[in-house]
Amino acid sequence: NGMHIVRDDELGKGPLVYVCRHGNRSISVLDVGSGAMHALVSATEAGNRLNSPNDLVVTPDGKYVIFTDPTYGLINKGGHDVPEVIEKSDYGAAWVFGASLSSPNPKAFALRKGILRPNGIGFTPDGQTLFISSCCQLELSKECKQGEGFWYRHHFEIDPEGRPALNPTGVLHVSFGSDKQGCADGFTIIPNPTKPESRNVIIASCPGGLCLLDAEVEENGRSLLGQLKLSFKVSNVAVGGSYIYLTGETKLWRLKLKEHVKSKDEL
Repeated sequence: NGMHIVRDDELGKGPLVYVCRHGNRSISVLDVGSGAMHALVSATEAGNRLNSPNDLVVTPDGKYVIFTDPTYGLINKGGHDVPEVIEKSDYGAAWVFGASLSSPNPKAFALRKGILRPNGIGFTPDGQTLFISSCCQLELSKECKQGEGFWYRHHFEIDPEGRPALNPTGVLHVSFGSDKQGCADGFTIIPNPTKPESRNVIIASCPGGLCLLDAEVEENGRSLLGQLKLSFKVSNVAVGGSYIYLTGETKLWRLKLKEHVKSKDEL
């Protein structure tokens, strides 16, 4: 699922790709040059197997990986019962973890609990704020119904032991109403071209297609700057050069970015 490219690691080897793998329930490393892949993180510090890592980031200092660990990979085909799936989890939940990239045998440690379906994850350009999305699908709970989008904001910190820590600072919540296709899945964050001095824009998959969010506004619905409704589910989003790239079911799509944006309406 989610990936992160490292051009050169601390040993001068590269490029490498850190990969979330549902099937073998691990964070793995792909050596692009040789094509070799091996599991890097597959268990917690308590010895429990991971659920099914979904998306990841590498901390700004390059020392740790932070990843979401929902239960999607544990769901039987056609199934969606949360209590049943949680029972299959070795640690009985779905958390966000961190793990050292310098350890020869890294173990995952919990960084964030309490998000029902942790999914996408991403840093703001300055590396000081981390967002985590919750993918609400089907009628799973009153707090996370399909058609709802949640993006949880955290201040990124370093604890006294030198490990990363996340301090929750708010949540962006948008109700997309009748848009039932897709969820708050992958996203990327860029400076807001209309207010680059203070705000960031989240370009995200959401119910109904692709949406733009003001990363600083929390009031229900007011963070939504715009939505592009599509006929397919959007899963992951990235920006490269002058394009937005997005995965949609069986295809890779791209959208041309405008070179100059003067107002919110032009986004």
